[in-house]
Amino acid sequence: MIRVLYTFCIQLYKGATYIAAIFNQKAKKRIEGIKTSKVELEDFIRSNQKELVFLHCASQGEHEQAKPLIRWILEKTDVAIILSFFSPSGYENADYLNNDRVLKIYLPFDTPKGISKLLSIIRPKTAILIKNEWWWNLIYKLKELTIPAYLVSATIRRHHYFIKYPFCFFAEGMRSFSTIFVIDKESEKIISTISSSNVHCVRDTRIDQVNYIKRRIKTKLGSTRDLQLKPVIIYGSIWEQDLKSIQVMIDQFPNHIHLIYPHLLNEEALQAIQSSIHNSKIVQHAKEATVGVNIISSMGDLKYAYQLADIAY
Repeated sequence: MIRVLYTFCIQLYKGATYIAAIFNQKAKKRIEGIKTSKVELEDFIRSNQKELVFLHCASQGEHEQAKPLIRWILEKTDVAIILSFFSPSGYENADYLNNDRVLKIYLPFDTPKGISKLLSIIRPKTAILIKNEWWWNLIYKLKELTIPAYLVSATIRRHHYFIKYPFCFFAEGMRSFSTIFVIDKESEKIISTISSSNVHCVRDTRIDQVNYIKRRIKTKLGSTRDLQLKPVIIYGSIWEQDLKSIQVMIDQFPNHIHLIYPHLLNEEALQAIQSSIHNSKIVQHAKEATVGVNIISSMGDLKYAYQLADIAY
């Protein structure tokens, strides 16, 4: 019954997205991207006879977590990768134009019909979901088709709905994964109580990606005198609920350089952070930062900026 209700809610969400696409650019990109992805996927399958791995990310942050896995797959195996995204921020920033073994697509809405059609086209050897991408019809369909599924860099908290009554029905979905890789002991403890899957506590693959960038790509940000001489604290992918904790850090270290990278980069979100954090200023790039609080207003800096950090939140 709850699964039926879940699917009904997805259908409502799908309809709302189509309506929103009339005036919302992000929704419009997703709708148009799903249509384009279908054609590109069929062309890719026809021209590529390799075994396929289906790897799904929500957006750009999860894509950074997936990159170490993508590199390993491309270097160590001969399979091709179907890399799906939910959000335009991930899709638009994933550049694999020079690699004919990776195709990026938009994940269709999580309806039984849409997911069944997608998997019937791909017929993947393995599926990998990054972080907390719990699309239940997708997960159940992977299990039904006996496709090994792996959840990577996951975090499970006691407040998550699917481990609470009456939604604990979805805990069965968590048991559909062959292996679950979590990033902390608390997540390992919680998931072990509801899933018989192999659960392993490993570090966040985003740390692997940051270290890779540090070794291979020296900072593209430029380095001002302040950035060279003063300690730097970076706050990555920040939401409104993070701001109280951030203010405590700023008050504790007033002579440091604080770089705040908001998750949302629209004008409203930037202004909301600036009004909440005392004496903060909005700058476009980290290279413009000075001592005090700097809110970075452009996408793409963060993965390079971690090289500058003495502390990262």
